[in-house]
Amino acid sequence: MTPIDRDRIARAASALAGGPLDPTPARLDAWRQLHYAAQVASEVGKAWGAVQADDSHSSFGWEGEGLVGAWIPAARRFRAALRARDLELSLVDERGTALARRALDGVKLDPAMAWVRDAAQRAAGEPPRQAAVPAPDLPPHAVAGGAPFSVDPSAFDALAQMLAGASAVLADAAAQLGAGPVRVWPHHFDMATLAAIEERAGSAVKTIGVGLAPPDPTAAAGYWYVSPWAQREPAAPPRWPALAHGRWVERGGALRMAALPLDELAALRGGSPRADAIAGFLAGAIDAGRAGLDGPPGESAYSPSMR
Repeated sequence: MTPIDRDRIARAASALAGGPLDPTPARLDAWRQLHYAAQVASEVGKAWGAVQADDSHSSFGWEGEGLVGAWIPAARRFRAALRARDLELSLVDERGTALARRALDGVKLDPAMAWVRDAAQRAAGEPPRQAAVPAPDLPPHAVAGGAPFSVDPSAFDALAQMLAGASAVLADAAAQLGAGPVRVWPHHFDMATLAAIEERAGSAVKTIGVGLAPPDPTAAAGYWYVSPWAQREPAAPPRWPALAHGRWVERGGALRMAALPLDELAALRGGSPRADAIAGFLAGAIDAGRAGLDGPPGESAYSPSMR
């Protein structure tokens, strides 16, 4: 098992760590609004995309300035693109030409949904191909109650910078782990990659998820995480080494999740200490997670935590 190269991750994290990371109320609100705007954008992949067993047709990648959805088969193939700094939603073809475009700033959720459904139907040349199931139990926000999206340019620009930097860090971690693509999931809205640590009969039975999660009960400011999972958890509790930054979170079984809250990271002053903290946390937790998964399996099934 080759240890994670933390210097590589630190280099990938340098741009992120030197940018705006303080989880101010305005930036956290922007993150939540982007989460709701992503529900509008994900309608395209959910209703017109080629259905994937892992639900990835509803997810996004990060390219350039924002989120990009799954490609939709059509006479002129297209996908949804949501620009993070100003909540502009577009349907774009393979050349990047916008087939439809609408700024969501000042728009309420229901009219935004109606617009994207109409635009996607016209671009696809047919009605929805399958039902688009709404994400359940989204965190509360005024937008859900009928308030319009409201873009604070400074807060949204800072959020966009952070997510672009996180995408680069996760891409480097994924390359080192041989993991899958970096995706943003519309339900929990974490940006993450998943590595299969062990497979049997073509299915992963041990995995490690690595990602950046928005505010939830684990950390009110959002957090980086490393999440080992096993189809059958180890019979004996693994040893979880102390982390220089962040903490191990109990999950009711032998396996734990490592979390580095963003407010702890933002308290470090200077880009280099922050980049080193991100790299040390991810490398240390990934290596510990892989070691923890090496134990003999027990009898109880264990469920993944993030989607």
